[in-house]
Amino acid sequence: MSNEALRIRRPEARDAESLAALVNALNSELREPVQEMTAASARADLVGDNAWLETLLAEEGGAAVGYATFHPAYESTFAARGFYVPDLFVTKAARGRGIARALLAAVAVNARERGAIFLWWISKPWNERARAMYRSIGAIEEPVCAHALFGAPFERLADRAHV
Repeated sequence: MSNEALRIRRPEARDAESLAALVNALNSELREPVQEMTAASARADLVGDNAWLETLLAEEGGAAVGYATFHPAYESTFAARGFYVPDLFVTKAARGRGIARALLAAVAVNARERGAIFLWWISKPWNERARAMYRSIGAIEEPVCAHALFGAPFERLADRAHV
């Protein structure tokens, strides 16, 4: 990547508002119905030592232009440690300059330093531009049926647990 103004770093509390705006932009672009990320929730869940997810922020000229979130994962089929990347986003204005690739590379470095040997993530089937970039870095694409339990169904299942 030739853009020397790009900086990838861990976000700080002062970045919470920019980070929330990036998360909401991703959700909007992915046609997700819920946009609930606030600066307070970004500060609590994406920033600092007690964050729920690890986060990297991409900046160009001091402006936040992208981010990635990640957390440890395990693939029992291969007895292998890795990282799952739930969010990878670059603003429309900053696309095509290698920022998403740089974010994924930074996650890969972090993962390798911690003994992981893979990254995995999902993308929307209609997001051909992202899928093309993933293929260009050698990512394997395979069909997946993703499942989620959220809201009332989650609560009902948890209430029925015999723990």
